[in-house]
Amino acid sequence: MQPALLCLCVFAHVVSALNATSLLFNSTATTFVPAALRAVLNTGPPPSSGAYGTAVWAGQSTAVRFTAPPDVPGYGATLAEVQLTIAANRYSPSNLRLSVVQDSGRNSPGTTVLESRVIRLPAYDGRVTITASHPGNLYLYPGELFWVTLEGDARYVQDAVSWLDSPNGVAWTAFNAQSVGLKEAGEDTQTLMGSKNSMDTVAGWVVERTTRASSIRVLVA
Repeated sequence: MQPALLCLCVFAHVVSALNATSLLFNSTATTFVPAALRAVLNTGPPPSSGAYGTAVWAGQSTAVRFTAPPDVPGYGATLAEVQLTIAANRYSPSNLRLSVVQDSGRNSPGTTVLESRVIRLPAYDGRVTITASHPGNLYLYPGELFWVTLEGDARYVQDAVSWLDSPNGVAWTAFNAQSVGLKEAGEDTQTLMGSKNSMDTVAGWVVERTTRASSIRVLVA
């Protein structure tokens, strides 16, 4: 089974905040990294228009893997920020759950949730850059594997949001699909699309290393 994908385009400009999560509407991902922080994963922004991505709804979750590199100090680094870019749904508001989970030990998202928050989006015709700041109590040690997961509550795939892909993003990704509807390909529609990468199913997750990973940046302190 391949993931349901969305192709959506962009429009306007507003900023809002929810707890320690900022939502920047119709924006590109931030490229500036403060001197005190370090990117341990950065797949790059999606293209400025015509971007594809993985549909996120009640029938399908998606995830991207990251790890602390070997040169992180032995006492560990703290997770500081996760930033990702999605295309909101123009017809339906969305409740998303953004989580950081431990690896299962089999190169797939595990069941141990380390941090999690709910992000509420209005119905909106455009993309949203989500920046989730973290309190600094999650330590990453050299070589440990983690996954950023995104879940949605939309009942139907046509009400899904899309976690947009980066055309140059290399990363391990996963999706967990309970059921997927098929629609014609094209902008503002969902479709099943074949992957050129080999995929493996682990504990209900379809896992692959891809060169078009979801747009995400993970910073540590």
